[in-house]
Amino acid sequence: MSSKRTILITGCSDGSLGSVLALQFHKAGWRVFASEMTGGSLDAILNNVGAGYSMPLMDVNIAKARELFDLNVWSVLNVTRAFLPLLMESPHEYGGLVVNNTACASVTARTTPFSERSTFQDNAPAPVLPPTSLYNVTKETVEKAMSGANAANGADPEEWASQVVGDLSKRNPPHRIWRGKFEYLARGQKREETAMDQKRLAKQFKKVYGFWPTPHSEERL
Repeated sequence: MSSKRTILITGCSDGSLGSVLALQFHKAGWRVFASEMTGGSLDAILNNVGAGYSMPLMDVNIAKARELFDLNVWSVLNVTRAFLPLLMESPHEYGGLVVNNTACASVTARTTPFSERSTFQDNAPAPVLPPTSLYNVTKETVEKAMSGANAANGADPEEWASQVVGDLSKRNPPHRIWRGKFEYLARGQKREETAMDQKRLAKQFKKVYGFWPTPHSEERL
């Protein structure tokens, strides 16, 4: 029997973070299945498939948001449930791993990429503000940020993937892995409690994305 650990990775289209992760796991000695698998043993699932939809909350197209939810939530649950029997039979000391690769807007995850250069935005609707949006006062800046253009200066995908693989290949991986150029923003979102912390986070948001998180943020600082 092979001593290699086995991982199934979804969302491995050419040029995606999933494809880079697959190559890095293979380099680290894992047996890798990219997007599909039949039979055998399984030690980990990395749910990487997903798409984005960037739009101010009051401008969200509900139908598009529901489509996104089906892909980013229910497909992850369906894949995990389908392979759960194999994961439960993993001979690894700490059992099988379920890894959810998410972005800054997520609630909780095992891995969290922040502004890596990827194909993520290719699956997103065109980020065009409606005529009634409160953000039209800075339309060009907001639409540029929503398009993912800021990610062009993000972390190198191979470096990011190598770090994630190193984290997950440990004997007992942590429950949360923070990797990416702007991961500090999400760390701040998780712990912001005081008014001073919120002001600091708003300034960091402005520095990264080029505009304030709410139309009147600057007036309140």
